[in-house]
Amino acid sequence: SSCSFNLLFNDTIYPSIVCPSDQNATYNSSCGYVLPDYTGITSGSDNCGAITLTQMPSPGTTVTAPSSIIMSAEDMYGNVSNCAFNLVLTDVSVPLMSCSFSETIYLDENCEVQLPNYAELSGIIDNCDPDPVSVQSPPEGTMFIEEQVINVSVVTTDSSGNVDSCQIEVLITTNSTSGCRE
Repeated sequence: SSCSFNLLFNDTIYPSIVCPSDQNATYNSSCGYVLPDYTGITSGSDNCGAITLTQMPSPGTTVTAPSSIIMSAEDMYGNVSNCAFNLVLTDVSVPLMSCSFSETIYLDENCEVQLPNYAELSGIIDNCDPDPVSVQSPPEGTMFIEEQVINVSVVTTDSSGNVDSCQIEVLITTNSTSGCRE
């Protein structure tokens, strides 16, 4: 007498996976970062052969904030192991300012003029910070009572501490319509 049977193999052992250490990168000019393929720096193995490595979010995805990247290793029996690492993003782009390099303002009929807000007139934009902080020196509203040339400094800082500045030469003078006669 004889008997026959089928032997079915079932792999229940999960693959091993080792994620890379946390990764550092910088934001692009649009305050985003396009994810590369991290499978090349992720390692893994399985007791029964080959594994497939994948990542989430997938390569080519644009992220706009520091993120956790999840890596997965799947063997041919559907066993999946995961690991994760952090993507630390840094803004290194200075705010962009479009300051004019010279301005003329006129004394009024009382021979006075207040310094305008040159920071507001500087067309400041930043890749990540919608509202960078600008400081003007001398400050807006400073009163002048005589013809002279002054230098106004505008310093802008974004939320990541990136700084840009400009100098504006301001001529304070009279004109025929101001009514001020020095």
